[in-house]
Amino acid sequence: MFTINIYLKFALIAVGLIGGTALWIAFGVWYGIWFVLLGIVMLLTYILLGTVQSAAVFMQNTDFDGSEKRLNLTLNPKWLYATNRA
Repeated sequence: MFTINIYLKFALIAVGLIGGTALWIAFGVWYGIWFVLLGIVMLLTYILLGTVQSAAVFMQNTDFDGSEKRLNLTLNPKWLYATNRA
């Protein structure tokens, strides 16, 4: 499974939404819509999938404290996809 560092994902969400909105305002819809869509998709994957995958990688390397920190970055555990919530 493809994993991405959660802090990189946060940065890509911010760049996508803020940068896309700035491009949208400055140059029109078609220049910025792709960045906004990328930011929205990344935000949805964060909300639905959370940080479970990256926490599992830490747990496989027996870094339980790092795994706990990653799991605490999850926005709301009730919103996670059912298999990730389990």
